[in-house]
Amino acid sequence: MKVHALLIAPVAAITLTFAGAAPAQADGFIGTDNFSAEYTATDYPNSCLIVQNHIGSQLTVRLDYPTGYSHWTIEPEAVVWLDGYDGPVTSPSGNWQLHVYPPVLHSWVFDPYRTRGGSCNGSWIYTAN
Repeated sequence: MKVHALLIAPVAAITLTFAGAAPAQADGFIGTDNFSAEYTATDYPNSCLIVQNHIGSQLTVRLDYPTGYSHWTIEPEAVVWLDGYDGPVTSPSGNWQLHVYPPVLHSWVFDPYRTRGGSCNGSWIYTAN
């Protein structure tokens, strides 16, 4: 799958906060000894997803919703749009459900101005710390 780099500039954004990280659970989507944590965001139909990896090692992301995609490997300190086979991955309902490896501290921020030239109705930015 294609991965496009993105430079993040300061803009107004809406922040979604969670009471705590989800517990780690066995998943096996990469191999038999791997664990992942499940994270979700909601609202904003036809939104895109940007992943920022600030954990110092590779981060693997698998989408459970929207469906039909495999997984992406995000390099350390990279900021990328998730792309599918025919362009940016968008969520028709605005809901996102993903698993990551390794489990991480994270945050979600919605940015209505990150539209990829009109390909999406704003973007969720998932930051792994």
